Amino acid sequence: MGARHAKHFKARFVLRVGQFKDIMASGADSQTKAQEAHKLIALAGNLGCAELMEVSRRLCDAFRQAAPEAARIAVAAGEAADRALGALAQRRDG
Repeated sequence: MGARHAKHFKARFVLRVGQFKDIMASGADSQTKAQEAHKLIALAGNLGCAELMEVSRRLCDAFRQAAPEAARIAVAAGEAADRALGALAQRRDG
């Protein structure tokens, strides 16, 4: 991926993480939260953020199944998103 595409994906990722955190903190229903987690899975994967991709997948499944651990996984996803943002900020490709 060229520097221009990397910058584009990184910018989309920063926006998506912000939206993700806003939705998780809101009173949105489980379906909306599952959709937001699902959106993050592919973008995290495209940027090589494996931890975030995996925890977002677990979160999506938890919300779809109305699992009681969804809130705990949402916290873990937020923490993984923060780590991913930090790692991307240090990359030199854009």
